[in-house]
Amino acid sequence: KIKEYLNSNYERLWRAYLWRQSLQFDEVVTTTTNDEFLYLPKTVEEILVLSDRANDQILVPTNVQILMRKFLDSIADAGIAARYTHAGEYGVKAQPSASAKIEILSSTADTATFRIWGLSGGEEITELLTLNGTTAVATTASFTEIKRVAKNATTTGTVTVRQQTANTTLATLAPSEKVVRYIRIRLHEVPDSADTLYLTYKKIFKPLVNDQDIVEIPVAPILQELAYADCL
Repeated sequence: KIKEYLNSNYERLWRAYLWRQSLQFDEVVTTTTNDEFLYLPKTVEEILVLSDRANDQILVPTNVQILMRKFLDSIADAGIAARYTHAGEYGVKAQPSASAKIEILSSTADTATFRIWGLSGGEEITELLTLNGTTAVATTASFTEIKRVAKNATTTGTVTVRQQTANTTLATLAPSEKVVRYIRIRLHEVPDSADTLYLTYKKIFKPLVNDQDIVEIPVAPILQELAYADCL
């Protein structure tokens, strides 16, 4: 219960301010040629700056309605991306390259259950799998898009989600992660080459799990007092 109180207050304080300790500077992300969508690292909570140093510009965050209203006639044009809009959050960092079965496996002998939500044959479906340690377990259905993935409990090892036919990693879940989310953005213009972008962002909140975990922002004494108050 004490850990629950600590994490509840820790998360509230983490989200209340833009702490300098919560910032990640200049993480490299790379666009894909002729792909308007870019999936960001799962550690991203909020985009602060997205820049293209090679072309000397900062990409402008743009509301999707404004993007469509002002740039509809060029929405599919290829070139240098100058702006972006948010395009949802997904449980994977990449989508299947074609309709394919999805595999899950762990780095250790885990047996947790795992659920996948996605599109198959144009319909949204869900499928439940059970981990079999380091042996890959495949879905019955073939998916064209993955919406979410989740496991029912923490695991000892890291769980990998991958496309069966291409053996491409779509997502990874650390032992303490039951769900993951990757922010997806839509770029305009559509990149005509694989461009290197630099991302500065606020990191997602990570709860205290292990005894060795540390509080990243300078609020440890306050957390102790708040947890004590919650216990009363």
